[in-house]
Amino acid sequence: MSDKTKCRMCGSHVTPQFRRTHGDENQVAHRCIECDTDERLGEGGAAGQELEKADPIDEPERFNCGFDVPAPVQEVVATDRGESNGE
Repeated sequence: MSDKTKCRMCGSHVTPQFRRTHGDENQVAHRCIECDTDERLGEGGAAGQELEKADPIDEPERFNCGFDVPAPVQEVVATDRGESNGE
């Protein structure tokens, strides 16, 4: 996904301020407030870092605060002839 305005994990909109504060060195958000917890985001989850803390996408049952875990975004991969898979 090349759109910097969207979270790479769930596709939700992310603001430029969120990307500058929490994103990676290219200001890309790998996770956002829609698909991760504040604690994990503050420890580098939005920058794409691997963390020891439980991931709400892998273990949604551990987060019973009404956290609705979105499905990860699936990227379309081009074939050799420039066609997209599934089209």
